[in-house]
Amino acid sequence: MVYNTVFNYFGGLRTQSVMAADDPDLTVDLIARAADELEFLKLINSVPSLCIPGVIRNAIRRYEYCWLPLCNATRRVLPAPIDVQWVWHVHMLAPYHYLKDCMAVIQYIPDHFVMSATERNSKLTESSDKWSEMFPQEPFYLDYDIVPPMMEKPETQLSYDLELAVTRQAAFYYNVSLSHYRENGFLSEALIRYIKFLKLKKLYSDAFLVPCYDVDLIWHTHQLHPLNYEKDTEAYLGRMFNHDDTTTDRDRESKLSQADELTRTLWRQTYNEEFPRAGAMYRGEHPRLKMTAFNEGNAHYLCAKAGKVTISDIKVHGFPNKKYKLKFHLRLFGNANKVTKVTTLKGKEVEKSWPDVINTYINTEQHRILQVICAKVIGCGLGSGKYTGQHTTTVIAEMDGINPLHNQPHTFTKNLQLMSCVDNSPTEMSVEFNLNIPHPPGILKSYFYLRKGTNMKEFETVNLGAGMQDWWGPMPLPRVPASVPNQDQVSYASHQSVV
Repeated sequence: MVYNTVFNYFGGLRTQSVMAADDPDLTVDLIARAADELEFLKLINSVPSLCIPGVIRNAIRRYEYCWLPLCNATRRVLPAPIDVQWVWHVHMLAPYHYLKDCMAVIQYIPDHFVMSATERNSKLTESSDKWSEMFPQEPFYLDYDIVPPMMEKPETQLSYDLELAVTRQAAFYYNVSLSHYRENGFLSEALIRYIKFLKLKKLYSDAFLVPCYDVDLIWHTHQLHPLNYEKDTEAYLGRMFNHDDTTTDRDRESKLSQADELTRTLWRQTYNEEFPRAGAMYRGEHPRLKMTAFNEGNAHYLCAKAGKVTISDIKVHGFPNKKYKLKFHLRLFGNANKVTKVTTLKGKEVEKSWPDVINTYINTEQHRILQVICAKVIGCGLGSGKYTGQHTTTVIAEMDGINPLHNQPHTFTKNLQLMSCVDNSPTEMSVEFNLNIPHPPGILKSYFYLRKGTNMKEFETVNLGAGMQDWWGPMPLPRVPASVPNQDQVSYASHQSVV
């Protein structure tokens, strides 16, 4: 096997590397199949219910009682339903358990290869037909939006706890999901590092080695070709290379952390280079509960908008004195206290109604508040009047809440309470009107940027207590050497997303 010149993802040109005599002979195109593996993991990640315990347990039942017998009957590599395929995928990442369990259940080892989406789709009909023939009472396709109730754990011949394993593996995709993992140069380098990883295992056969995520992706892809993996690693190492993902504790004194330090040390001694690689390290737990993806709906909600608005059916209740005319003002306020007059209405009745439609144009960048002012008119002078009560209401919530894809009118009824005082007599007045938005407002050009937090400090030092990772976000802090004092102190800065 000869490796051609590859381009490092970060822009550098790697010198040509020719296979040494002691390199393993790998029988799978791991670069191409690793790219297919990333697409499969992306598909799994797009079905959130596959992380729900009831769905997982049902999928394991379907895998053991339906899929493995089907594999035994067909002796062909076919794609399974997505829930079953995910369980099968996880089972193969425990290679010794996979061989043992398959022999216990069906006395046969089903082979597998990582399929592209095209390959998978082309074979699904064959899988579905055979499934329906063998298990007519069990649907091949499920509605994953419907979560089944948690069933009793069925009897099993599987030695591997797949429920726990599926939960652990659900976190893997987040760590390999960034776009550079799909770069051919990055994957080519990952394959070279995987071969070095196998060579390190051959040199230190009893060592528990921990890979970076680029190496782990290639390693997973190799294992997902179980017969090739068994043959390749037995030929090179003398026995099949086990993969153990049960060790997840990342505390400083844990088995995983100590094994990571050992791997770094042995790699440095053997290859005269550092093992960690930019873009291939642990990103932290999935930020699903800490951060949300910024999508088009979020942008529409946050952006400034503009559109036609009509105000109709204005009613004032409780104006207490017929001696005075009532003056009713509608004004729009925005940035820098800019005021836009909408209308002024007058009337003398205690219960006054204006059914007329008032047309205006609202730009939420300039008009954020609709102000209602009621005043009693004194004399006949222009502008004469004395405020009796006022109230403000936002117009942003109504504009933001309209789905831009639904081109239909929206009407919001406003009912505002005004504490007023007429002739030194406190009284309650109310104003009611309809705010009508005939069409979804248009989005104005907007820019998003980060601004320093409200404390206006670049950074400040805090003591980091146990469990405080949830406080600062999903990214883990760099490991601090044991010799460094005040290890619990970190610097942080808070920022705001501004539009």
